[in-house]
Amino acid sequence: MSVKDKILTFLKLHSDKFWHFLGCFILSAFFTSWLGLIAGLILGITLGIGKELWDKWSGKKFDLWDLGADILGTILGVLIVVK
Repeated sequence: MSVKDKILTFLKLHSDKFWHFLGCFILSAFFTSWLGLIAGLILGITLGIGKELWDKWSGKKFDLWDLGADILGTILGVLIVVK
């Protein structure tokens, strides 16, 4: 299996985490550039927790790994803007 195939397989297996990461990364970077560091951090983490609570209330499970991807995306999104 080539490296490209391994990467694509990984993304398929973990695509939900990728979308959690990417969503929080983009939103927190945008809001950090617009409203500042604290706003970006609060927004990203609040969205992550809110999404997991929504999942729990709709009959799915509260996934700490998804929340971890949200927090990681938030932190990196903020760091990219703040430098």
